[in-house]
Formats: sequence, C-alpha cells, structure tokens
Amino acid sequence: MISVKRLSPSVVEEILNTVDPQRQFSESQISEVTSTLNNILSNYALSEEERNTEPPAKKLNKQIAALDSALRRLKLALPKPSQRSLFNYIVHAGEAYAKANGPHPKVERQIHRWDWKIGEEFSFQLDYFHSDKRLQEMIDSVTQVSAWLDYAAPRVKAAETNWIDNTPYWLDKENMFQRLQHPDEFLRPVDAHRLRETERLLGQYLPWVYETTFGREFTVSRSKSGTPQGPGLRFVMEVLRHAGVTKEGGRELSIETAIKYWSKAKKERLRQRRNLPPLYKRG
Repeated sequence: MISVKRLSPSVVEEILNTVDPQRQFSESQISEVTSTLNNILSNYALSEEERNTEPPAKKLNKQIAALDSALRRLKLALPKPSQRSLFNYIVHAGEAYAKANGPHPKVERQIHRWDWKIGEEFSFQLDYFHSDKRLQEMIDSVTQVSAWLDYAAPRVKAAETNWIDNTPYWLDKENMFQRLQHPDEFLRPVDAHRLRETERLLGQYLPWVYETTFGREFTVSRSKSGTPQGPGLRFVMEVLRHAGVTKEGGRELSIETAIKYWSKAKKERLRQRRNLPPLYKRG
C-alpha cells in the first residue's frame, strides 16, 4: 500500500490552528476530524495502490487486442458442430478426469423425479459427470466474449474509457444521478488512467472536510501578485504535508494542482445539477 502517514489528534489540532488561529475546537471535535481525515487518507492510499496495478491505456489496448486474437484462434480450434470426433474426445477426457479428481464444479449430477405411484419425490445420482455440458458452456462462452469484443471495437477505445470507475452497477453501487444522466450509453467516455483518486482527494474530500469543520464554503482567491491564498487551501496543503501525500517519486503536490482539481470538481457538480431531472433540481 502507498505510504501515507496516519494523523494524530495533536497534528490535526496543529493543522486547524494553522488554518484559523482564532478558532477553538473541543477535544471531541478534534477527535472527529482526526478520524474522518484518517479514513479518507487510508482509502486514498488503498485506492491509489489498486489503480497503480492497472496498466496504462496503451498497454491495456494491447492486452485487449491480444485477447481478441487469442479468442479468434481458440474459436478455430474448438470442435465444429459437423465434427463430433473432437467433441467426443474432449468429453471422454473430461469424464476420465472427473472420475479421478472429483466432479466438475457447479455441475449437478443429482436427478430429482416425482413418483406418481407413491406420491413422493425420489433422487438418484448419474454415473457420468456431464463433461459434454461443461465443454458446450466453454464453446458458447468463447463465442459470446469474442462477439462482445467485435461489437465494442469500432465503438469504444480503451484509452478513452473509464475502465476502472465504470464498474457495472450490479457489482458496485453507482451514484443514482450519474445513472440518470447516462441511462443508455455503452460506456461513459472518461479516461480512468488520468482520473486518479488524487483528484478526488484534493478536489472533493479535503474541501468537504474543511467546509464541514469550519462551517465555511471552500473558495480560492489570489493576491495582487497572483499567489493563491485562502484558509481552505491552507487546510488542504497542511493535510497533504503532514500525511506525506506526494506524487510518484516523492515529489510534493503543488497548490496549483489542488486548485486545478477543486475547480474541476466544482464544474462537474454544476454540470450534474444542470443535467438533473426537474424532480431533483433545487432552487
């Protein structure tokens, strides 16, 4: 996991005093902010580690092409409906394997029948292992997945698609409003390899903690010389510094990066509000 320092209550108190020396926080408030920040930072570290195991877009495109090529070759090698000898050979091989190593997983061998004479159900076990069924499932699956890739090829490129964040909604909970915005799209055009968890940390999570802690809106301003300033930015940069959150290679995240991600998140929120159905719009 990426190394991110856990913040102690004393460090969090120091951060809060740096942001607003006039504000006094109770022990319970400091404890709550500490717990919230540590949970966010822990999830950030885990998510970044998971994302870093994903290949860059160029390599992902090559993997997809290699899989497509392998499936095409496999389809050519699989038994044809008109040739039963190869199909039967693999089935006999499967039966011999199952007899020596145990039944095939998730293939039912129990047969249940109703005996009308006695008015009861009875069961018996087959003396074969349904290797033909398992082989046909494989043939059908290869054909189907190959067809999926053929269908997707002219419509979407891996480099332009959010492969990580576009998890199917039945496998991972998805924001209801996002689904309302994109009900029929094949895949949402977002580049997962650029949309990293760092953007959420700087653009959404830490600004949210600042707003809930200090009861103020997170804003960005600049001095006459153009230097970024504001208590919200101080809060974000202090948390990053004390937690040791850096770029790859240990380089520090700049204040301009924090502003960029916050501005991006703000625009996205405004865009989502504009696209909401009338029922969900406020004001």
